Amino acid sequence: MKYFLNVALSFCMVSVLTLSWAEPYQQRIPKDTLSILDAKLSRKLSVSIRGAYNPNKLQPDLTSAHFGQCIDIKMKNMSDSIINVVLRCGTMLLSRDSSSQNMVVTKTLFYTLRPKEKITDRVYAMCGQLHKNSPDIYIRYDVGELADEPLLRLARLIEKKDAQNKIGQYAVWAVTDNATKNDLGEDFATLAQSQALLREAKISANILGQQAIAIVETPKNISSKKQENPKKAKEETVVKNDVVTPSFVEQTVTEENTDVAENYAANPALDEFTETTEADKIDGNDNLAFDKEEEDDYILLIASVIVGLFGLYYFWKKKPQAPLRKSDQEGLA
Repeated sequence: MKYFLNVALSFCMVSVLTLSWAEPYQQRIPKDTLSILDAKLSRKLSVSIRGAYNPNKLQPDLTSAHFGQCIDIKMKNMSDSIINVVLRCGTMLLSRDSSSQNMVVTKTLFYTLRPKEKITDRVYAMCGQLHKNSPDIYIRYDVGELADEPLLRLARLIEKKDAQNKIGQYAVWAVTDNATKNDLGEDFATLAQSQALLREAKISANILGQQAIAIVETPKNISSKKQENPKKAKEETVVKNDVVTPSFVEQTVTEENTDVAENYAANPALDEFTETTEADKIDGNDNLAFDKEEEDDYILLIASVIVGLFGLYYFWKKKPQAPLRKSDQEGLA
């Protein structure tokens, strides 16, 4: 009985290990999946992207205009067939307004669209140019290529660690702008966590020092130019002890603030983002597994099968011998 119990446990071990490592394959992107950029260039997909922050109303669900789900995306399948598209972590979103920051996507999202279907979703992203404005609903974006290293490596680590907060944002600025404590004005404890994130990503930036260590590789889609039109800036700054600190506080709309109306008049394309019904919104991307490297999946899957088979072989060799019957013992005698 003990033998059969051991065999059953071994079989369960093989099944659990195999299924656990096979799960990424069940969720893996279909072979015909296109990047959103490729789908747009092939005219299969219509895409509109803008900031999510709306200065006209309170948005309790919006963590920040700089990071988190701070980008709105609206897509329409222009083809006559179902298409699968992916917005990969590390994709650059390029601002059409030179006074606003480019963004880097920090969470991979997958979509399946039926023919002519429209969907609207929020995208996790972070700002990539410290001294420019954060995105809002009046800032439009184009989908770019994947960021260069080391920004791409950092974005993937932010996704893996779920660092969709100011700790991750400060680390991004350390890469894109060589930002240090003098630039950010944040407390030591927070910046220490950003430094730990950079260290884990193997990025030689010293966010805690007076000056960041120069990064050898510069992201191709990140510009270090100064803000061209400071009058349009919506981001507040706080000066404390000669330190300029980015403020993450949302703007308060007043009667004197006429920039909103002027900006809206100058951006007729905003009409593409009308109020979207709940049925059009996409849920479920938060539950998708972190996309592992394919070779790692194969290695772990094979290793789990080998371990399980070794366990079965071990218990098979330990199989108890059936006792000889009395007649057999007499025959041997």
